[in-house]
Amino acid sequence: MTNLTDHQKLIIRLCNLPRTRADLMEQTGLNHRAFFRRKHLDPLVRAGLVRMTRPDEPHHPDQAYVVTEAGLAYLRELKE
Repeated sequence: MTNLTDHQKLIIRLCNLPRTRADLMEQTGLNHRAFFRRKHLDPLVRAGLVRMTRPDEPHHPDQAYVVTEAGLAYLRELKE
């Protein structure tokens, strides 16, 4: 996945620590929850760049997202 938006790249960087969807939305300046999830967060999860901390409970109130090894590799490629 090489055609990531600037928001998606920022999300990957922010997920170096577990972050909630609300926190990610605040940090990216986006405020429409369904749009954020559909256009930014879900594609990153499907691509394996970010993962849920509670994948068996996607609607858990403490759900957070964290970068994967593939996401870290992608960030390293960006720097090169």
